[in-house]
Amino acid sequence: MNAITRNKYDVWVIAASLFTITLSVNLQIPLYTRYATEGGFGDGFIALIFSVYVMGLIPVLIIFGGISDRIGRKRSIVTALLISLLSNVLVSMNGSLEVLFLVRLLQGISVAIVLGASAAFLSDCISDLNRAANLHGIVVSLGLGSGAIITSFSLSLLKWETPASYFMVTGANLLCLVLAIFIKKGDVGRIGKMIRFPIVTNESWKFCCSIFFTWSLVGVVITVVPSILLVMGFHGGTGLVVFLAVSSGAFFQPLCRKRSSEWALETGLYIAGISYVLLLLGVYLSSVPIILLSAGLTGMSGLGFVYVGGLRSVMDTKSELRSRAVSGYFIFGYLGLGLPCVGIGYLGDTVGILEAIFLYGVVSGTLVVCGYIYGIREKGRRIKIRV
Repeated sequence: MNAITRNKYDVWVIAASLFTITLSVNLQIPLYTRYATEGGFGDGFIALIFSVYVMGLIPVLIIFGGISDRIGRKRSIVTALLISLLSNVLVSMNGSLEVLFLVRLLQGISVAIVLGASAAFLSDCISDLNRAANLHGIVVSLGLGSGAIITSFSLSLLKWETPASYFMVTGANLLCLVLAIFIKKGDVGRIGKMIRFPIVTNESWKFCCSIFFTWSLVGVVITVVPSILLVMGFHGGTGLVVFLAVSSGAFFQPLCRKRSSEWALETGLYIAGISYVLLLLGVYLSSVPIILLSAGLTGMSGLGFVYVGGLRSVMDTKSELRSRAVSGYFIFGYLGLGLPCVGIGYLGDTVGILEAIFLYGVVSGTLVVCGYIYGIREKGRRIKIRV
């Protein structure tokens, strides 16, 4: 196998592995409402199950954010595939609540390992940083968004106790594991200590804050909107909502290829504001089309413009710090994805969904304004120092 063919093989296997691992994450979401109903729980319980994934992901990103620099990109990806395979086998064999919590924890760990390693590996294999960032962003968006809709589709076709999608993804996971064994061995390794904490650079902090807020809106839509649609009589809409709130971003990421990261950031934040207002309006009017439009715009913002613009910026970090910078970026994203949705879920059970979403907007808007004012002051201070 010549060098060019080998490089293409590595890129395809890395992309397929990343897609399979992220695809596994949201496979179980269409069953959350059933679990909650059977156990007598509300939206807070659904948000808790969702956030267990983040609980597994964040500590690994913090402690082992740059582990691929130490053990190598290939070993990191193979390890992530093994953990993901274990989670898929467990949930396929036993779909109890106890097992589901363990599965979500394992899925968080596998995603935490693969995100930084795959981003660094793709940037090493693809000379064009824009192409590498776009490929990584598209694969993650499609993976995270497609799992739920595949499960919804398989449940509508086959009334199995365990969805057929579980077995399909388990098979794909095993195939990727075999293929990953043959990716190139001469990648980065043995740089620095085993524990390599993530970093946030002066250039990436605004992108980290932006992904926190836009992904928090994604988390709110994923955890709260399906139960709202169910009350409105729109059954089987969970997979569609997750797909719109996540995967729709993949279709708009190419628009950022020839634009600056700052342009992508500003565009994404404007869209996020519009999607939030539409979500509030859709819930108030009990309008399914408006809520679905809001979900699509949420994905366009969080997993589209903001995500790929920020990722491209952090991937521009020098090679020995790249995986740590990517990990720092994703920590902000997943903190946004996990923490607010738990609060919204339990607050919705207490004061009502509409009121909870409104309070979320007030808090988020206040923090964004404070961050904007702080940014302007810091910029003015740097200008004075230069003068």
